[in-house]
Amino acid sequence: MSDAQLAAQFDIGRSARGQLRIVSLAASSTEILFALGVGDWLVGVSKYCDYPSAALEKPTVGSFIEADYEAIQNARPDLVLTQSHLQRDIVARLIDLNINVLSLNPVSLTGVVEMVTTIGRLVDCKCEAEVLASQMQARIDAVRNRSSSLFRRPRVYFEEWGHPLIPAGGWEAECVDVAGGINVFPFSANIHSRERQICSEDVIRANPELIIVSWPGSFGRIRTYKIKQRSGWESIDAVRGGRIFVIDDRLIVRPGPRIVQGLELIAELVQRATEGEAHDKAVHGRCDGEA
Repeated sequence: MSDAQLAAQFDIGRSARGQLRIVSLAASSTEILFALGVGDWLVGVSKYCDYPSAALEKPTVGSFIEADYEAIQNARPDLVLTQSHLQRDIVARLIDLNINVLSLNPVSLTGVVEMVTTIGRLVDCKCEAEVLASQMQARIDAVRNRSSSLFRRPRVYFEEWGHPLIPAGGWEAECVDVAGGINVFPFSANIHSRERQICSEDVIRANPELIIVSWPGSFGRIRTYKIKQRSGWESIDAVRGGRIFVIDDRLIVRPGPRIVQGLELIAELVQRATEGEAHDKAVHGRCDGEA
């Protein structure tokens, strides 16, 4: 689809910067808009839009699965950006209200990079978006190249949610593979989270050497000692070796420009697991140890 066709589809053909009024209900889209230099176009965001700090100054018009439709209408947006099948009810309601909506649903690292260029075309920042996308892809490729030289690939359990247990899917699971690990629960990228539920015994049987935990919106509230205390998990290699990490979900669960930082951190953890190093040697400030 050409740039003109994409703009025409949403009736937002105005190209002068500062003229579009955008509501973002996805923190990833908010980060992309700021990275492209058009954060000032935002007239409403979700409560999870916390980066950069300027995003916190924007009016809040919803969360991730709930929206204040009156506030959104009052913001008079030319376009509302959403993400994921979890916002499908919001999308349907906004369409009923005759509000332009673009719902983006990346399931791979390639999809995340392409989301940057798609939004860039919409906001007349094609060149800026291509530069950002190229930078992201270069860092992804660098991790892939480095991991190809690992002398072995450790078994990794990446936990996306803890109640019930849901292993990572989509780009998060792909990050494990790119970083050089073996995902012990290799679901297809298109499988929804509700279809990826497992039980504690499944993890025990898989016996991962490295456990990575990143629940959406929960960073700072997950404690590794509680994971260690799960019944039967004391026999798992990762638990016995002290290789349990909590990663800031904003760097890996959120499919925005900073996802490359999350990937690089996972690659570092995989490298340490390959060498048999415990969690207390991890780089502080980017992952959470016991507290």
